[in-house]
Amino acid sequence: MAMENGNGEVEARLKDRFARLAQDRDDLNNEMAGRDVGRITRFFGGAATNSTDSQRRDKRRTAFETQLQIMMANAAYRALYEETAEVLNNAQRRIDAVWERVQALQEANAEALDAMESTAARLPDGEIVFRDRAGDVRHRDGRLVEAELAATILWRGDEPNFEDWQSLQERGERLEALEADARAGQARIGDLDSERQNDDDPPSVDALEAMQDEAEAIANGLETGLASFEQDGAATPEVSRVGPVGLEVPSL
Repeated sequence: MAMENGNGEVEARLKDRFARLAQDRDDLNNEMAGRDVGRITRFFGGAATNSTDSQRRDKRRTAFETQLQIMMANAAYRALYEETAEVLNNAQRRIDAVWERVQALQEANAEALDAMESTAARLPDGEIVFRDRAGDVRHRDGRLVEAELAATILWRGDEPNFEDWQSLQERGERLEALEADARAGQARIGDLDSERQNDDDPPSVDALEAMQDEAEAIANGLETGLASFEQDGAATPEVSRVGPVGLEVPSL
């Protein structure tokens, strides 16, 4: 019976030892994996405590960082991000230059229209009319003036013709379209820049490259449109005059 009790005690101690070894193994695995189970200092002491505190501080700091700040830690991404900012800024400057030029052309066109109206023929009620190159008299909207009413006009011989009036009107419409496109371009560049600076949902590399392409396309399109307008001769219209019998006289 004494022998049996001795064997039982040995067996119990062995079981206890194996249990502690198993616990040690589990705790060590948890520590190596960075999992805090309340026993993380058993093997590494103060060093483990300092490491854990550092990890916790890192987690707290990351929690306050935006997704954009995290991505900006990548040098390649940061370089593309900053390059995109410059591309957008440059596109905005180019679009602004187009808009300013269009504004100047609109002012010149408005002055030309005012000057044309001031020297145009008038009906007895003061309405402005123009003679076309075929000799017909027309209202500003292109409708023909009745022959009896047209006969009342006292022609001086230096009145602008209908075709020039129509040309200035069309020119003004083209300038309005260019201005609207420029304003839309300015707004779109602003939207792209806001997307670029989105802290919570920063653009991907592909998105940044697409922004650059779109900004360049907008600026190029507006510059091409303005160049086409000016090359058509619409920027410096020649205003010809029509004499009292419908004959064109040299421009002044």
